[in-house]
Amino acid sequence: MRRTRLLGTGLLSLFVVSCGWIEEAREASKHDAAGLEAVLAAERGDVEALKAILAKDPQAANGERWTTGKRKGAMRALTDTALTAALRVRNGATVEALLSAGADPNFALESGEVPLDILVRVEPRDGTTLALAKALVAHGARLSPRTWARTGETMSSLLSLNYSPRLSVDDEALLRLFASDAAALGAADFRGLTPMHAAAGSCGARPVEVLLEAGADPNARSVASASAFPGQRIGDTPLHEAANCTELGSIFSLCASGANPRLANEAGEKPLEALQRVMTPDRIRNDTETMRKGRASVVAALSPGGPCETWYGRFLRAGRPADWAAVHAARYEFACGFDERFDCGQSGWAYHKGEGVAVDLGKAMAAYRKACGLKSAWACGMVGSLYDNGEGVAEDPAEASRWFGTGCDSDDGQSCYRLGALARDGRGVAKDRARALALFEKACAQKYEKGCEGARALR
Repeated sequence: MRRTRLLGTGLLSLFVVSCGWIEEAREASKHDAAGLEAVLAAERGDVEALKAILAKDPQAANGERWTTGKRKGAMRALTDTALTAALRVRNGATVEALLSAGADPNFALESGEVPLDILVRVEPRDGTTLALAKALVAHGARLSPRTWARTGETMSSLLSLNYSPRLSVDDEALLRLFASDAAALGAADFRGLTPMHAAAGSCGARPVEVLLEAGADPNARSVASASAFPGQRIGDTPLHEAANCTELGSIFSLCASGANPRLANEAGEKPLEALQRVMTPDRIRNDTETMRKGRASVVAALSPGGPCETWYGRFLRAGRPADWAAVHAARYEFACGFDERFDCGQSGWAYHKGEGVAVDLGKAMAAYRKACGLKSAWACGMVGSLYDNGEGVAEDPAEASRWFGTGCDSDDGQSCYRLGALARDGRGVAKDRARALALFEKACAQKYEKGCEGARALR
């Protein structure tokens, strides 16, 4: 009898517990359904629907979407949360609603990516991206490196950035935000490279300069990695990465900030030697003339006694320059010696406006002329401007018109406008209202606003 009572009591307890489990499962199912609804609402950018879901179930702020791969036997994987879905469509209102409701800004997907990682991969990267990144950080998103448990890989939002050689204002602000964490500056990615290596390898000066200003090490070393690039060696410095570029971009800025061109990797190769190893006939066979010129300038810059050593020596004596203008001016002039069209034009501008060097209108004219000869339409117009304004030469509107004509023929809006102004006023060319209007309209078509204004005034 007693055994029967005990058995009955046990069955009753099991029944009660089972009911509890069932109820918990039902509640979890409700939360899962609400969470998926939140993901879908965020994906649509439907703020009102999202707010209604969150009002009923605040836990839906961390709603998840699981998907199964197409391959046979593929496992289910967490591919989105409500927050990452909102970030993929760059909707500030839904992101703010989710964060205010308690969405976790550090929640990692199956891929190991957190919301900030997802955000920086979405194009375009602009002011909206920056505003969303700031909102995530304000709500606790971490910038410091983290380890993905599945692979042991080090990850951070700074490492997730795809570096562009020429940063927009918003891109630069985003990079500064991510680089504000000192630990992130020194972390190495799955290839064994730090953010400074990645920036140097982008071949642009600004990404490197922003990281240097944030305190990144210009002589950081790469570490061993099974996923390293074939040409990579343990102990490579950012200069080893920059040496692979076909333009001088980051090299001058690195050397002026203390990057030592004589540091060797574990294979005993200095940056120039590493470059010479990978410049095989197969690799350079399809180089364009522009690429060949760029490689020649890189080799010259890194050679013993070259400008990299010169700038490194200045760093040892006086530290990094207070601003980058002098470094840029030196780079433009050096690259112009290798017939780099853009750099010749920029060298002309530096000497014309005194940016990083003393004003020298003779050198400005020479650089502009050379750039024009290399098919820079804008530089042709700048030669015309010097003649039109009488800067460094006698004022000569007729000669100016010739250079403006060359620039305008190649669709430089400023040149078309300046030639139109000469035709309107009868300076250097015959006064011709119809021709002036046509030139202003062409300038306007090239997005030169003064051309639009000039055309409106003559209509």
